[in-house]
Amino acid sequence: MTPAEALKIADEAVAAASGHHLTDLQRLILRSSLQGKKYSDISGYNRQHIKNEGAKLWHLLSTALGEAVNKSNFRAALERRWQLATAAKYDWGKAPDIPAFFGRAEELATLRRWILEDGCKLVVIAGMAGVGKTELSVKLGKGGIGKTDLTLTLAHGIQADFEYVIWRRLINAPALTEILEDCLKLFSNQQDTNLPETLESQISTLMGYLKAHRCLLVLDNLETILTGGSRATGYGVGYEAYGQFFQAIASLPHQSCLLLTSREIPPDLEQWEGQQKPVRFYPLRGLSVAEGKQIFAEIDTFSGSNQDWTTVVELYDGNPLALELTAHHIKAVFGRSLAQFLKSGSPIFHDLRELLDWHFERLSEPEKDILYWFAINREPTSVIDLSDDLVADWKFQLPDIFQTLRKKLPLEESDETT
Repeated sequence: MTPAEALKIADEAVAAASGHHLTDLQRLILRSSLQGKKYSDISGYNRQHIKNEGAKLWHLLSTALGEAVNKSNFRAALERRWQLATAAKYDWGKAPDIPAFFGRAEELATLRRWILEDGCKLVVIAGMAGVGKTELSVKLGKGGIGKTDLTLTLAHGIQADFEYVIWRRLINAPALTEILEDCLKLFSNQQDTNLPETLESQISTLMGYLKAHRCLLVLDNLETILTGGSRATGYGVGYEAYGQFFQAIASLPHQSCLLLTSREIPPDLEQWEGQQKPVRFYPLRGLSVAEGKQIFAEIDTFSGSNQDWTTVVELYDGNPLALELTAHHIKAVFGRSLAQFLKSGSPIFHDLRELLDWHFERLSEPEKDILYWFAINREPTSVIDLSDDLVADWKFQLPDIFQTLRKKLPLEESDETT
């Protein structure tokens, strides 16, 4: 392990655990320690400040590596992590590069705990289009800091804790056999190149590898194999095998984890979901105002009061993609002025409408009616209040319809509704 590799391993481990990379001074302390230097050999900083930062560094590494780390044993601890990482095999497929990632430290910490400490077998990161699921899923695996954004971030940050990592996009709706074949080739070191004939045998073979080895499997864009337009979300014709596979992951014993990103919660997993159970659902929300401003800053310099910024970010519920589209729209049409944009009274423009239409078209007519009443009331509304508003013949099925709607859209809860 070279000093450069040791620095990389340390930085990725700390970023995965805390959501923050090592500071320049912490990197300098680590580099100097790798060279056998004392704190007193480091110039340009107050000696006590260096000692304090050194103590912080060893504490961060202890948390990130899962063992007590200090100045005398850090090299061995990093060497163990490096050996695990170099022995592992990773296949990131067509995972996108994430050049900029804002916020999500709390989300990363929770998801990391679920997977590494709680031993969850299946985790679903769900949220509207553009909220950053994929990026988070990738970064968690490699060690950096939107569903895609979140998933990428997550997977990169924890990859060193797994022997095998495979990441696949379902954007083109591949058959499950294609995914299983890729997994078996990687997990068997290219020895199992021919799939068993039956689906049951294919899943059984893969489960054997997931039980014998610690594997992380990430499937992005699960919504492409789900049906829409009806009350209940289900698997599309020809994709029912995915449901069978997910059931096996959730119910059978193994030491691996399947991480899914989706715009909707997949069906038939509720019986396994819970804080003490092997399946967890993470509804991903938008960014804060400060984090939303960073997205605008990546595009150009914009003018606006503090209230303007708050209004714009909250208008789109902090959705990273919606904010990025809005920033380009304000730059092109309103001279980078948030105030002028807000005065126009046209917050839903063409590009953003396409983003929202996907979700709306997936809803059943009763679910659309519920959304209309939410918009009319403009305040937190309980199921009982909604029942009083509705005149439709299906109003007595409202609790069931509301439950299916929550799987398709990230509805916010409020203490005001009882």
